[in-house]
Amino acid sequence: FNGARPDNTPLKFEMTVKKVGDAALQVYTAYYQGDTLVDHQVYTTAAVARLRGELGISAVAIAGDLFIDNFKVEAPKAIPDFKVASFADATTSWFLWLPEGVTTVNGILHFYPSMVMPAGKTGEFAMWDHYRRFAEAHGFALFSHYGDAETEAGTVASADAALAALATQTGHAELPVAPIFIESLVSRFPLAYAKAHPGKTIGFALTKPAANTANAVVPDAATYQVPGLFTYAPDSGLSGLAGTRPTVNAGRAAGALWAMAANGGQTHAEVDGYVLYLSFLQRLIALRMTPGSTVLKPLDKTMGWLGEHKPNLTEEFAIVRAYGAADDATMSWLPDQAFALVYSAYHYNATAAGKFVPKKVFFTGAPLHGKAGESRTLRVGFAAGFSWKTVEFYDMGEKRGEVTYTPNALAEFTYPALTKGAHTFIARVTDAADKAHLTHPVMATFSP
Repeated sequence: FNGARPDNTPLKFEMTVKKVGDAALQVYTAYYQGDTLVDHQVYTTAAVARLRGELGISAVAIAGDLFIDNFKVEAPKAIPDFKVASFADATTSWFLWLPEGVTTVNGILHFYPSMVMPAGKTGEFAMWDHYRRFAEAHGFALFSHYGDAETEAGTVASADAALAALATQTGHAELPVAPIFIESLVSRFPLAYAKAHPGKTIGFALTKPAANTANAVVPDAATYQVPGLFTYAPDSGLSGLAGTRPTVNAGRAAGALWAMAANGGQTHAEVDGYVLYLSFLQRLIALRMTPGSTVLKPLDKTMGWLGEHKPNLTEEFAIVRAYGAADDATMSWLPDQAFALVYSAYHYNATAAGKFVPKKVFFTGAPLHGKAGESRTLRVGFAAGFSWKTVEFYDMGEKRGEVTYTPNALAEFTYPALTKGAHTFIARVTDAADKAHLTHPVMATFSP
């Protein structure tokens, strides 16, 4: 990829794909403005065994930023149950995917960009592997859309019409009333849908909103009670703090159950955000949903945690604390302590301050997806010269094990008997000076 910003600064995008061992691919991407490296990502996928000669990665320039679509690590032909139902009106096309064998949908996970895009558009048949696995584990439908004419009322009405039509088309009459989580990129749709349907919206994630999308919806009191997660790209002219902070600040001042975090140290890229979004949804399912019921439980604000969401953090993790006697509207509201740890690890590692600083502690590989009941062994690596005393291993916010330094010891732990759903792994390392460091979280999903 080669192009230029509006000021004629040349842009360059480089990508290296290499095989790692017998069962993984590592994809390294670098984005330059002139001769300056401004964004880079390393993504490892363990889907090689199921990959049948196809690896799709797409990139396109948008308003001077670079949009990197999530890596399509499994070709549609390698997924035998890749069956998508669709509905279209005058402005928007909607797509629905159902896990094989699901008789009654427990909920709906919406994400955008679309899992199926029109020919000639970026990411044709770009089905996000992590979202598909999450849906299989929880009995959720996947729902996505593509359309260029988005308005607050129009897109919500279009979504409602689509769910009604798709319910008839698929024989799943529960679709129009099923609880739904909305994740979308540079869009007003998550806020608009939460405002229109607060009673059935589990939560939402508004990914890197631009000012003209985030601020186009005026929330009301009911919208503020829908838990929301906003992310921004520290170096993006389109989706930086300017598009996110005013909306979040106004909401938090009104008591909104909302959080804000940096996303991936990226410009306008979508690469590893699923770790944060799906961890958020995993906790909301536990806190808000009752098996067999479409009625969502309200969240008690005082039971939540608060997280420091300022950019350019100087600590090795974002500061989080229990709610306390009063709501601190300058901090993010987090649904519980378990998600607070994920937020803390993700936000620090993704802020501009930590972006180009070599990580002192990190997982040496990504865990494989699998079946419930399986175990996974994860190992922590360290920067040259780093001295560690202890490493605590967490699954979401639950401590599962600890190792203490001994000469020639490996900082690794085996997580036994993992349950169905998404598991978010974090290591908390104590160095020789008793300072704590958190690894960037990694995730694997286990199906029933």
